[in-house]
Amino acid sequence: MQPDDFNRTADVFDWSPRAALAAALPALRSDFTGVVEPGLPVNAPALEFLGYDYSPPDTLVTFWRALATYGVEETDGVKLFAHLVDGAGQVVAQEDRLDAPAWTWQPGDAFAQVHVVPGLDAGDCAVYLGAYDRDTLDRLTVSANGTDGHRVLIHPCGDGSG
Repeated sequence: MQPDDFNRTADVFDWSPRAALAAALPALRSDFTGVVEPGLPVNAPALEFLGYDYSPPDTLVTFWRALATYGVEETDGVKLFAHLVDGAGQVVAQEDRLDAPAWTWQPGDAFAQVHVVPGLDAGDCAVYLGAYDRDTLDRLTVSANGTDGHRVLIHPCGDGSG
């Protein structure tokens, strides 16, 4: 800081990401299953889905662990998706984003992603989560509760029957 800076104080925080993750994991919801879509190849998983937290009416925070490095900075990279699906299996709302660029992933890195999906508060609902490569549109294989698949099914706002 320069001598003429208005505020010469600085706050220093001692933060251990691994300890913070270990403390957060027991509180995450784990009522999810991996889904394998017929006809799509199941490769070595690139991501592990760790759990989620739902904050009504429309905020879903998902937690992931990178299992491999993925891409280079010049690629469009990876997007995570959250699809709200109705009883007929149609996507009625979605958000695709990734705020932790995939080219920075190192195996073992964990991160959280905030999704805002309108309609999550509409009662019983099913949400599919997953990841895809923006360059090829191929789905990444994700691991969820010991199952490798193309997406993860959660029921954040209902009884799990929707």
